[in-house]
Amino acid sequence: MSLGVDPSELLRAAARYEDSARVVAKALDPLPETVRGGAATGTLAGILGRAAADVAGLVQTLGITAGMLNSCAEAYRDSDAGTAARIVTAWPDRGE
Repeated sequence: MSLGVDPSELLRAAARYEDSARVVAKALDPLPETVRGGAATGTLAGILGRAAADVAGLVQTLGITAGMLNSCAEAYRDSDAGTAARIVTAWPDRGE
């Protein structure tokens, strides 16, 4: 069994994850820096803080995934180059 991997597809997927991370990070922009909610201020600040932390975690996960896909693409590319070199060595040109 063989598995063909196109590194350019992995790079495209990584770019999509990076773009998604940027879009999700912008979701934090409209969150207020301060909350004035009277008696509910503490609760609202806690909710907003939790939302900000959750979004930040998602951005980090998307970024890590993009990095992993980039690393995989590089590893497959390096592996392909090594395999090609071994094939050339094993089956030298026979004048064809």
